[in-house]
Amino acid sequence: MAHTIRVRIIALQDARDIERREIFAHARQNRRELPVRSSEEAIRKLRRLKIYVDNWYVKVGFRHENPKRLSSDWHKVEERLKEGDVARKLVNFSTHIILAVRAFKHLREGYQEEMKQTDGLLRILDQMNLTLASKKGVYTMADITAVEGMLAYIAGNELAKKKVAVKRIVARAKLNETVAKLKEALEKEPEERGALVRAACAQFTAARNRLGKWRDRQIAGILVYNEGREKLLKIVRDIWVKEQLKRFAKDPEIVHRQIELDKNRLFVLDNLRTALRDGDYTVNYLLYYIKENSKLFRVPQRKREGAEEAIALSEKGVRVIGKDILIGHYAYLYRYIKAGNKEKAKRKLDQLELFINANKPRFILEQLQASEETDLEPVLIRLEKAVAALEQKYFGTAKNEFEKTHRIMQSTNN
Repeated sequence: MAHTIRVRIIALQDARDIERREIFAHARQNRRELPVRSSEEAIRKLRRLKIYVDNWYVKVGFRHENPKRLSSDWHKVEERLKEGDVARKLVNFSTHIILAVRAFKHLREGYQEEMKQTDGLLRILDQMNLTLASKKGVYTMADITAVEGMLAYIAGNELAKKKVAVKRIVARAKLNETVAKLKEALEKEPEERGALVRAACAQFTAARNRLGKWRDRQIAGILVYNEGREKLLKIVRDIWVKEQLKRFAKDPEIVHRQIELDKNRLFVLDNLRTALRDGDYTVNYLLYYIKENSKLFRVPQRKREGAEEAIALSEKGVRVIGKDILIGHYAYLYRYIKAGNKEKAKRKLDQLELFINANKPRFILEQLQASEETDLEPVLIRLEKAVAALEQKYFGTAKNEFEKTHRIMQSTNN
């Protein structure tokens, strides 16, 4: 009997794997994209997909389930989910274009891990369902109690912690109904339990269906949608990186000089971060220190006036040209420390550090390495040599290596 159940569990998992592949294939078929011919075209398409790109600066919008918009009646939630109507809210975050591409990779890996965990849970549920069904109408108190206790634990502990409604609300409700039917069966005489156990098994099957097929459809839609966004963003990222490589190759000595100047800015930020962490200085001293070093954070070619307002616009996806965004962020740092808001001040320090490092060779190298993309490996081998030569002030060698890196990346993209 145990061997038969194991064979059937494997068969059920194989069937789910086939069904999952079909669900993903259908989702991809519904989202066929035409090839992109230019960076401008990719940026336009990204804007329609809630991604706003300004050189390296990217604002990405993700839609998360919104529990506040869900009914308290699980039947109504189930009906909405059945129609593909998921209550969502738009959540935005701003970052570097290389980090944004990597965020999509982490998103994909997260959903893949979720499906793997769900498969493990479904195997446990399959085993309980098949074990109960194998009794063929003769259900002892021990048979029912063992399944009922495990299902109650899964519903109350595993599913109650889930973030998505199809698991936390609908599948959990189905399992709770299964438990209720099994408890009702325990109150009957053995010969009267069959109908109630069969009714419980029907709810049991429905719960497994919501955890598996229903959630797979949601994940397929999310992943396929984000695959398209990730591909477009990679196109724009690679074009931006190639532009930086050309800039580095044009005059490595100027690039090195800027890196050395920015070390002073980073030194100021590091001191402020340490002071906020340790609390060794008064607010007045920190404000004085920020003012004294404000000249370091001015960009001469850009306008200071209206910089803070420009930042607010850029974070809404509006491209701002000619404003001194760096000093604008620095001014916000002053405001947050003056207001005693350490958390916002720390986040602003991180933003300033990102703005300073964003177009530096070492930062680009390390962030692309962290992306772990196989097709970039030849590029990164050569780029590492170029960055090392630049940092050692071998400017002729650096120039040659940056040019070679650009050629390799150009051929890789083609």
